[in-house]
Amino acid sequence: IVNAAPRIIDDGDAGFELLPGPAAWTSHSQSGSGFGGDALTTVSASTNNRVRWTFDRLTPGAYRLSASFPVVANQLNVVPLRVYDDGRLVTGFTANQSSAPSDFDQFGVTWDELGLFPLTSRTLVVELLDLGVPGFRIAADALRLEQVSFGGPLSFGLPVIDQPELRVQEGSQFIGDFSGSVAINTTKG
Repeated sequence: IVNAAPRIIDDGDAGFELLPGPAAWTSHSQSGSGFGGDALTTVSASTNNRVRWTFDRLTPGAYRLSASFPVVANQLNVVPLRVYDDGRLVTGFTANQSSAPSDFDQFGVTWDELGLFPLTSRTLVVELLDLGVPGFRIAADALRLEQVSFGGPLSFGLPVIDQPELRVQEGSQFIGDFSGSVAINTTKG
């Protein structure tokens, strides 16, 4: 059940921010180039290249996050993203940008669902990070955020992703991912 119309922040919109870094971002516009017919791309060069989307004036609850991006030559298949709840890291995960988004169509573009996230504040921030893999490209386009309700208790797990760099579980209990540290005990008790 969807509670409200989705909010979209596209590259160039208020709430979209290119953070200072050593590599230049260039406009990529052609048919199929993501939401609004344009996106930004850069050649992965430094872990200091980052992009930020800030969704503010939200109602605390559960939110589904989706992304649109073009696929260009030599696009990276491991693009790290981090989700923050008013400055507090909720999770970090990787998305695959080497194949076109394929989860659902809306507003004339195809979206990849990135996951379901809890929000306790009124601000959700998403950062895309550059791994610094020479010769590969990353893209920054639109993010789509919608508040959702399931009419019962919510269960948050890892976002819907292609492959995390590291996922630690004990049975069905998620313990950690690449964005933090995990203490592993070899004995159970």
